[in-house]
Amino acid sequence: MPWFEQQAAVDPGLRFHEVPTIGRIWAPVRNFIDGGMAAAIREPVIRQRTLTVCGDVNRVRWCWRRTVAGERGGSRRFLATQVLYDPGPDRPIRVLDKGSRARHSVRVLGHLGLNVADLAQARSYWAELMPLLGFEPYVDHDDEFAYRPAAGKRGTYLFFYPSQEPAGYSRHRTGLQHLAFMVPTRQAVHDAHATALRLASIEVHAPQEWPQYPQPYFAAFWLDPFGFMIEAVCHHDR
Repeated sequence: MPWFEQQAAVDPGLRFHEVPTIGRIWAPVRNFIDGGMAAAIREPVIRQRTLTVCGDVNRVRWCWRRTVAGERGGSRRFLATQVLYDPGPDRPIRVLDKGSRARHSVRVLGHLGLNVADLAQARSYWAELMPLLGFEPYVDHDDEFAYRPAAGKRGTYLFFYPSQEPAGYSRHRTGLQHLAFMVPTRQAVHDAHATALRLASIEVHAPQEWPQYPQPYFAAFWLDPFGFMIEAVCHHDR
């Protein structure tokens, strides 16, 4: 499910599941079947999102056809179906249209604005780093520049402005503590971290797993030229 994995990488609120369905006739040996399926799925993140449904296979197939059959604007909708439960023959199977949610109902922070002491230095620094974090240029003017999530993905836009008042910044004082960028792979964390150090950033934490947070959580932290703490984090085992 590459498309949904990409969406989940930029939307921490998005959850999707793969739902193999077996007939009720197999209910007495369901634990045996579940164990065999779990053993066959080697990647932990895929195993965790796989939910086996024991129910009426024809009803599940019918719900799936009804969900994906529609056409919008002349093109087929990109949808995935999550069967939440099958309560019995007297009540319908609940189906969640994850594709519709991901494309139309996700709420994200629109944009953030950061003041920097040297706009030209910030422009040069982020021009090298942002492509590695999945962002592309949005606006580029003498008195501001901005980036947005690349390839039309949902996410928060980031604007940079020249500071109007001289003042030092510290993540330990009231205000912004750090910025976290979600990337799709652990190698992307390493690449962003290496580039940041090459650009004379100050390392706070090298790339590593963080077991105190919901897993998977693999991240690196550093300070940009103006003291902002930046995090690159991957929520996948790959």
